[in-house]
Amino acid sequence: MGDAAIPTVSFMALKNDHDVLQEQFLQHQEALLAQDLPLALQVLHDYIERLHQHMQAEEDILLPVYRRAGPVMGGDEELFRAEHRKIRALLQHFVERVEAIQRAPENLRRQVLSLLDEQAAYKNLLLHHELREHNLLFPALDRVTQEAERIELLRQSRLS
Repeated sequence: MGDAAIPTVSFMALKNDHDVLQEQFLQHQEALLAQDLPLALQVLHDYIERLHQHMQAEEDILLPVYRRAGPVMGGDEELFRAEHRKIRALLQHFVERVEAIQRAPENLRRQVLSLLDEQAAYKNLLLHHELREHNLLFPALDRVTQEAERIELLRQSRLS
């Protein structure tokens, strides 16, 4: 298979997992807008659990295979891992913010607006991270694997 060939089974299928996660985070934000803090917190916890599962699969299953591609300009393995650490830290901060708002709901609308502003920066980080995966990680994984291995790696790394 040459570099120009499009594989039948591709790691680009993981974009679907990103879409599911994005929808779940939007549901969290909708609950914030509705000022339903218990629901916002529950959806956020569910989102974090699924996103952690996704990132762990990338780190444990996909990034070791990605090393076979050799150096990739703008797509160093450590960059992906560093972004995952930053994402995890921001999500923990969001949990703490929602919990703090629940404990002291004075100026609730302003507090929710402030949190949504912070989450806009998070969503920008996530967008850039996903673009790096779509443009660098997934194509490199497609290049260095054969179809049978891709099928197995995707099976192991997909969200349930």
